[in-house]
Amino acid sequence: MQCSEQDYHRGRQIGYEEGSNAVQENQQPFRNSRHRSSDTDHGRLKKRQVMIERSSVVTAASANDENEEATAGESENGDGDGGGDGSGDEGGGGGEQLSALAKLQQHATSQTVFHRQMVGRVLVDIFRNAVDFGIQLPVEEMMILIGQISVDPEPSVRSELVEQVPHVAMICQEATNRFGHVLPQHLLGIVIDFLRDDDNQVRKTAQAALLVLMERGLLEKEPIEELICPSVLELSYVSDPSPEIHMGAVTLMCKMAPLIGRELTERLFLGRFVDLCVDETFYVRKVCAANFADFCAAASRTSVENILLPRFIDLCTDEVWDVRKACAEVMMSVSCCVSLRHRQLSLAPVFAAMLSDISRWVRISAYQALGPFIATFAQQFTELSYNQYGEVVFTDQRGTELKYKLSFSNPRPTVLAEVLYFGDNTDDNFESEDRGIRKRCRRTGWRKTSDGDTTTADGEVSHDDTEKFNPFQYYYVSPEMPLDLEIVEAGRSPPKDENDERKEENAPAESRDNKVKESKENSQREGASNNDSQRKGQFDIGANSLANFEYKRRLANYDPGLNDTMEVSSDDSCDAAEDAPRPEINPADKYDSDGSYQSIVPQTLIDNFVMLPSSSLATDMDAKIPHHCAFSFPAVALTLGRGNWHLLVDAYRTLTCALQWKVRRTLASSIHELAIILGEDLAARDLVPIYDGFIKDLDEVRIGALKHLATFLKVLRPQDRRQYLHRFDDFLVTDPEWNWRFREELANQLLEAVDLFNPVDVSEWITTVALHLLVDKVAAVRTVALALVTQIISYLSVDEALVTALVRELGNMFPRSAKWTHRQTYGILCSQLITNGAITADRFSREMLPHLIDLSLDTVPNVRLSVARTLARYVATRGPEWQGGPEQAEAVKTKLKHLRQDADRDVREHAVLIRTH
Repeated sequence: MQCSEQDYHRGRQIGYEEGSNAVQENQQPFRNSRHRSSDTDHGRLKKRQVMIERSSVVTAASANDENEEATAGESENGDGDGGGDGSGDEGGGGGEQLSALAKLQQHATSQTVFHRQMVGRVLVDIFRNAVDFGIQLPVEEMMILIGQISVDPEPSVRSELVEQVPHVAMICQEATNRFGHVLPQHLLGIVIDFLRDDDNQVRKTAQAALLVLMERGLLEKEPIEELICPSVLELSYVSDPSPEIHMGAVTLMCKMAPLIGRELTERLFLGRFVDLCVDETFYVRKVCAANFADFCAAASRTSVENILLPRFIDLCTDEVWDVRKACAEVMMSVSCCVSLRHRQLSLAPVFAAMLSDISRWVRISAYQALGPFIATFAQQFTELSYNQYGEVVFTDQRGTELKYKLSFSNPRPTVLAEVLYFGDNTDDNFESEDRGIRKRCRRTGWRKTSDGDTTTADGEVSHDDTEKFNPFQYYYVSPEMPLDLEIVEAGRSPPKDENDERKEENAPAESRDNKVKESKENSQREGASNNDSQRKGQFDIGANSLANFEYKRRLANYDPGLNDTMEVSSDDSCDAAEDAPRPEINPADKYDSDGSYQSIVPQTLIDNFVMLPSSSLATDMDAKIPHHCAFSFPAVALTLGRGNWHLLVDAYRTLTCALQWKVRRTLASSIHELAIILGEDLAARDLVPIYDGFIKDLDEVRIGALKHLATFLKVLRPQDRRQYLHRFDDFLVTDPEWNWRFREELANQLLEAVDLFNPVDVSEWITTVALHLLVDKVAAVRTVALALVTQIISYLSVDEALVTALVRELGNMFPRSAKWTHRQTYGILCSQLITNGAITADRFSREMLPHLIDLSLDTVPNVRLSVARTLARYVATRGPEWQGGPEQAEAVKTKLKHLRQDADRDVREHAVLIRTH
């Protein structure tokens, strides 16, 4: 039996009132029984409340005595700033003014630390109300109280106060005519004073507040130049044993540099920053290195290359590993601020030395930044810069800018493993490493000469055997040295059999080859026997050679065809060789003819990058290094181009077999970008098998491959795409069945991939998956599937037989389903087809409208609601061709008339005719 909606609500109200009365009657005896026993409790609570009120009155008495006479005088005269009527109530301006001042004074003079901490928040509320409601405030009296709080002995009170200064300043900016003077005249001085505070937390909060004020543009140029910058420079000269003041001053200087502009930065901060980069205390140099990129972003390129870059190279070869580690972390950002020549000739040798640094932590940071650093050599971009927001800006040939936010996460490993290149490093920890370097320097008193020898404290010159062999100089080929034609011809000749090689070994060989082979074997034996001396000497040799090389001279001799060779010696004879005529060298003759030569990135960096996926490197150094390699792999591939893919393919295959699923997920999420870079031929040969493996992987990896399925298929040739048609069903199976977002993403990708296949393949394979998604349990999946089926019907409209078969299958599957969600979906599908123009009027009126009319009598209101919406908005308001013959048109009108009288209110509302076109 059905009842009207009014009777239903009336019955619920009557039942609620009767139930409430019954509950009250049943609880009345219980309340009476408790009434007497609760009298004593009420008496105790009342006495306690009176005592609390008396104590609060005594506490506030001292704060109110000073303003009592002023309050009475202004109440009698009624001449307050707010224009009150003299009654002194809160409605007048004088009453609001006095209550705000009294409230601020009550917190500022309280003996409780917590109340004084609330002064900043109270000040924000006072100015917020004053701006919103036009209340006049006694600013001068209020700032006197703020000045008293600013010298509070409790650091937490001062920290809370300066933290609220930016909020007060932003509120005052909304009413500059009334409160525009509050920040420059009162609050800015407090912030500057707190920069020199004794407490470290107060100083950090003041620095953060000052940066917020500058970022929001709340400060003018004059106070920045005349007050703030001199104060920051003064802090950098403070002779305080505590390192936090110097470090805070350097950090603030670097953070302010992009905000104050290039002219002020170079005029006020550049000289002092350069001096701090060579400060005798290592923690100052460390902070300078960590913030070097921010300072370079604010300076001009000329200043960066001529003034800052030499200092950065000195920091990269610093004796303290903390400083070198900080340089490795910002290497990419600094590289974006210099030209390509300086990247190749100045930064690349220094970074290559960091990859074989004596410190494990420096090597880890360098390996993590290796991929991003290689990406800065990309020739596809005409401009590469680093802006004030910490973003790397790539500009292509069309002028399009791509911004990338830098964020390096270098977690400190908890297990110390043995070092990869130098064997067991017993001194490789946070403190003993720097101490050992400094002790060795003081004990031996050595210095490096220009010819590679070591000069002791006594002035004797000793030849360092470790100079004879290290990986960098062994493979180094000087541009001035002529090529050995015999070696070149031997490299061009085809590979020989092992028997031929044995014969050549027994036969008398050229003296040059014997010398090279003999030198290499002797050097390897020396390196194996003197492991400790090599570990100590290799960093000393590489660091000092790179620190002393004359990179300005090498910039003048820059040759883009020879950028893979890097000269590091600083002999006096280099000047003579510079003036000598240089022989013309064909870069293709320098290496074997197997295509391994590339002139885009120094080959040393590529060799180290392809070594990152190795399990031994991850075990000995950091388990997250393969993940960093996987993340930057597309950028490195883009930099080298598809012509040098053979240099990276083995490393990529190694990464795809990594045990860590996060590494495989990163590769699966970016394989489409790699396919775009490589093209359809290389993608079909090297990436398709890998993508097939990702489809069979864990769901965490599969979702990465699925999110860009359509993009990956677009790169492949049509015959390569077809092999994935029967794989779409595999995505319907997930490990947890409730992972509905996986199916939703599949529907989205198929929606983009429909146009990539011919109508027959779409009807045979994709339609089956789409119908399965259309009956999903989750409404979000069905919503996307509706758009997918609409797209399929529109795409199959070119083939009459295919589209008719699909429409009839929908009519047999959904309107007669036992589940009401399926019947509701059919009504929504009809509206989607009409709205998107995916179906013709003749086919709709013939194949779908009869089912829609039958569903208007459904017992479920939700089904009738979808039918009413479709008939009223998309069928009845269109031309007669959408309603078929006269009989169907009359049936549509009749059904709409009945739906307007439906028992459900929502159905009645949606049955009203609304034109949508």
